[in-house]
Amino acid sequence: MKSNKLRIRAFGLTVMAALGLLAFTAVAAQAENLTDGGKEGLFQILGSSGLVAGAALVGKSEGHIRILEPSRNLTILCGTLDFLEGKFLNDKEALVKILYLECVPLVFGKETEKIAGCNLIGGDITTTLLALAKKHEGKPYMLLEGDPTTIGMIEYESGKGCPLPLKNTITGSVVGEVKTVGVSQLLQFDETIQKLFQDKINYGTNELILDASVVLELTGSHVGCSWAIV
Repeated sequence: MKSNKLRIRAFGLTVMAALGLLAFTAVAAQAENLTDGGKEGLFQILGSSGLVAGAALVGKSEGHIRILEPSRNLTILCGTLDFLEGKFLNDKEALVKILYLECVPLVFGKETEKIAGCNLIGGDITTTLLALAKKHEGKPYMLLEGDPTTIGMIEYESGKGCPLPLKNTITGSVVGEVKTVGVSQLLQFDETIQKLFQDKINYGTNELILDASVVLELTGSHVGCSWAIV
């Protein structure tokens, strides 16, 4: 009887250890996925990765774009966003040039109150980034990252009394979640998604939050084709 109890106890300890190892492995894997920007995904056109290289894409925002910087009490509100010169380099990444149009610096939380003296040079913001296919928990994402030194620049006119730094380098990366698949891809950016992958996009020394919805489609010889991140 004593021998049976010992065997049962040993079996129970083994099961507990196995369950503990599985739980630790799952948590470790999830943490690894998030800290390294999620799992690597693949772009596919019509269900094929072989059609991707060289394909072109375009994108336009749905509604206004908000670039938020709470630490400076700043919202940069842009009328629209265009994906320009988007081209897939291979089935894992695309090079995209993004233009934010008609941008105005406003007081954070007050979209009708402009920050006095702060006029964006040209009124537009241009960024050049690498778009990477990513997956997390079965969901598709697109990670946008730039050169380690700069993604773009935000500059204000001098001599107007602007209280903000006049020249600001944008660095880092930002992730968007693909909400729809098919011919059109709805790419959503917000603070929750941005924090999920522990990505950070900076404006000078402060962190930015991108709040935007963007519709992406293929163009050129692939116009009208369905595509996806798998």
